[in-house]
Amino acid sequence: MLQDIAQPVPGPGEVLIRVKGSPINPSDRFFIRGSYRFKPIFPQPAGLEGAGVVETAGAGVSIPAGSLVSFDGRGAWAEYVLVPETSVVMLPPTFPLEKAAQFYLNPFTAWCLLDAAGLTPGEWLCVTAATAAVSGIVIQLARSRGIRTIATVRQGGSSAELETLAPDLILEQDQPDFASRVMEATGGAGVNGVLDAVGGQTAASLIGCMAPGGHIVVYGMLSPAQVSYHNTQLIYKNLTISGFGIRNALGRQTSEERKTMISTLASEISRPAFSLPVAASYALDEFRDALMADATHGRKGKIILIP
Repeated sequence: MLQDIAQPVPGPGEVLIRVKGSPINPSDRFFIRGSYRFKPIFPQPAGLEGAGVVETAGAGVSIPAGSLVSFDGRGAWAEYVLVPETSVVMLPPTFPLEKAAQFYLNPFTAWCLLDAAGLTPGEWLCVTAATAAVSGIVIQLARSRGIRTIATVRQGGSSAELETLAPDLILEQDQPDFASRVMEATGGAGVNGVLDAVGGQTAASLIGCMAPGGHIVVYGMLSPAQVSYHNTQLIYKNLTISGFGIRNALGRQTSEERKTMISTLASEISRPAFSLPVAASYALDEFRDALMADATHGRKGKIILIP
């Protein structure tokens, strides 16, 4: 439901942001259902990410009023939101607003996933669920690092948007010759890293396509099936499998690593050629329509709520 509440007042270390846009992410739906890693505390506006302009700031805050910022904080689907300064990123005033609204969660996730994979220029990375927003950002950032990519999709799941991102190879994960196509593309060496948001048979197939010393980073669970493999597959090739959570990854960054991430992403994403597509924008009082549009199969980009 939509309702009026009192405008919050920032305390020490907090900023009051006049929200200009907030995307609908899968994590928002989990949060609304009460199945996210942290739960709503009612009364609770939804929305976990957005962009806006700093209205006022509490004691000890260095961000000046009027600054364009991206933020990570609960209650983003509102006209105003209160956010700790530590969860706010200043952006240039000319930064595109639709990109600013998406700047925090998915780009940070994509950057940290690539760091977790630990690949070097010329190596091969396989990205599952390649039409997802995070995957699209990974593919673009990987190219800038000189990493070659194989994008996997479900049967008939490729799209013009994915093809525009130009991964080195797009494969349907269920096709019978999947493994042989991967090995052919990599010159028989196999992939050096996998970023897996699916699990199930897709992950099991990829384990057999790994190069010695390869690393699988698991960050999603789109398939309800368990992953099945034999221990020898890991032992003989010295493979590693690790789990990934963005908040844990950000918490381990040094201040210098965070500064490098933010400055590089701001430079990359601000380029017109960098794709962060938006399918449609809706006013706050149209949130029901926005949620329905977000659930539409084949949606081409994010749904943005704009107060």
